[in-house]
Amino acid sequence: MKEETWYMAVLVFVSSVEGGNNDVPLIDLQYRLVRASHVDDAYDKALELGTIEEHSYDNADGEVVSWTFAGLHDLSTIIDQDLAHGAEVYGTILRSSPEDYVVPKDHLTEYFFEENKDKTASEILEDN
Repeated sequence: MKEETWYMAVLVFVSSVEGGNNDVPLIDLQYRLVRASHVDDAYDKALELGTIEEHSYDNADGEVVSWTFAGLHDLSTIIDQDLAHGAEVYGTILRSSPEDYVVPKDHLTEYFFEENKDKTASEILEDN
């Protein structure tokens, strides 16, 4: 069995307030550690973490605030492999649309590198 590797998954959460103005919601980017034997397993585990972390609470005005997992912004290998699963190592909250941060699977760092590993920089730039 292949040794497991640590990955950094950037999870995108979006807030909504019941009865509030949700035109430009708050976005929470969470940088989470994921341990997996293959990048596809890391991807699946990152999605599971996002779903588990969804939550709601009542704010000071008695309104229900919900944080919903919108998807992944990035997935990349951690160079220092001596870490702990699921630890949030960095996060930021900003007001934006989740579409600004959630990217398709093939645009995630690990998949981009794998797809382009045999190309020169010029070839990659020509493709774009």
